[in-house]
Amino acid sequence: MLIEKEGVHGVMEALPDAALVVDAEQRIILVNTPLCKLFGYDADQLRDAHLDRLIPEALRFDHAQHVEGYFAGPKVRPMGSGLYFFGRRADGSVFPVDIILNGMELDGRSMVMAVVRDNSDRVAVEFLKRDLLRANARLQQALNLGRMGWWEARLNEGVLLWSDAMRTLLQLPDDVKPSFDFIRDRCHPEDRDRVIADFDVLRQVKRHRAEFRIRGAAGESIWVEEVVEFSDREPDQKIALGVIRDITDQKLLEQRLRHESVTDELTTFFNRKRFDQELGQRFAEYQRTGTPFSLIIYDFDFFKSLNDRYGHAAGDLILRESSALIKEQLRVSDSVFRIGGEEFAIILPATEKAEATMTAERLRLAIADHAFNLDGQVLQVTITAGVGEVEPSDHSGERLQRRTDAALYQGKQLSRNLVCY
Repeated sequence: MLIEKEGVHGVMEALPDAALVVDAEQRIILVNTPLCKLFGYDADQLRDAHLDRLIPEALRFDHAQHVEGYFAGPKVRPMGSGLYFFGRRADGSVFPVDIILNGMELDGRSMVMAVVRDNSDRVAVEFLKRDLLRANARLQQALNLGRMGWWEARLNEGVLLWSDAMRTLLQLPDDVKPSFDFIRDRCHPEDRDRVIADFDVLRQVKRHRAEFRIRGAAGESIWVEEVVEFSDREPDQKIALGVIRDITDQKLLEQRLRHESVTDELTTFFNRKRFDQELGQRFAEYQRTGTPFSLIIYDFDFFKSLNDRYGHAAGDLILRESSALIKEQLRVSDSVFRIGGEEFAIILPATEKAEATMTAERLRLAIADHAFNLDGQVLQVTITAGVGEVEPSDHSGERLQRRTDAALYQGKQLSRNLVCY
C-alpha cells in the first residue's frame, strides 16, 4: 500500500505507543513523540540514523538478521508473539520491548512500521513467576527429602488445608478430605489423648511443638514432630500454620543409642549403669508398696585361670553362650546385668528369697551341665551365686547388694559351684 510520509507521521503521532518507520537498510525514516520519550532522544537525533542506535551492541547482529528476514517475507507480527527484544536508551540503559511489525510502501519504497512498547513490567512478572515456580519446586524437593508436610487451619471457619506431602507422609488415601478428626483417628492409642489435648491448646498459645506417633497404612508406627504457630496476617481470622516432619529414623536411632548405652555388647545383658538405676527403682517401689524383690549375684569360678590357659576367645565364648542359658531359666520380668568382668546380677521382682534361691540353683546346674565347645575342645565351667532379699531394715538398695555380695563371697570361701544365701 502506497502511503504519503506526512499522513503516516500524523497517524504515528496519534498513537499512544512509541512508533518508528524503518527502511530495508535499517535507516530510521520516521519517529513519533512517544518513541523519543521512551528512548530519550530528540526526533532530529533519530531521523536518518541507523537503527543500531536503538539496539544494544551485543544484539545488533542478530537483530539485523531479523530485519533482513522480515523484508524478505513481510507479515504482521502482533505483540506478545513470544519473541524477546531489547532496546537501548540514550543513556545506555537496556530494557525489554515488545514490537508490532507491519509492512508498507512509503515514497515508493518497502518499509516497515514498528510499534514499540516497554515490556519491563511484563518481563519482570514473567521472571518473578519463573523464580517462584523454581523456588516452589526447590521447596517441594526439600520437603520431600526432609519428609515434611504442612497444613493451614482457619479455625473461625473450620477449614483445613494440607499439602500433597502431608498425604505422602501420613500415607493418606487420595479420597480422604483434610480433617483433624482423621489425624486423631490415625494417632497411636497411647498418644491420642495427648494429641487431642494439644489441639485444645492451639486456641490459647502462639506456638506449640509436639511429638507423637501415627499409624501408617499397614498399621506401623510413624513418629512425627509437629510445630504449630498462629499467623496474624488476617486480624479477623484465627489461622494456625503447622509443619509435620517424619522423625521415625531419629527416634529409632535414639532408642538404639539408649539401648546400647545400657547394654553389654558381648552378652546383650544390661550393664552396671542400668543395674544401679533399676536397683534404686525397685527399692523405691518396695518402700512405697512393700512389694518384695530378690537379688542374685553370681560369677564364674576360676575364670581368670581359664582365660590365661585358653585365651580370651574362650572367655568370650563362655560368657556369650552362658547368657543364652541364663535367659532360658528366667521370667520375662526378671532382669540380668553384667556388673563386672565375669560378675553378673539378676533382679527378680515380686520374689522372695526361697524362690530366688531355687532360681539360682537352676542357673548353676544349667551352666555346670553345659559343654562349651572351643574349636573342638570341650570346656566345663561352674558358677557360684549369692542370694538376698530386700528387708525392712534396708535403707537403700546398696545394702541389699552388699548382703548378697557377702553371700557370694561365702560360697567362694567354702567350695565354689554352689548357691549361698
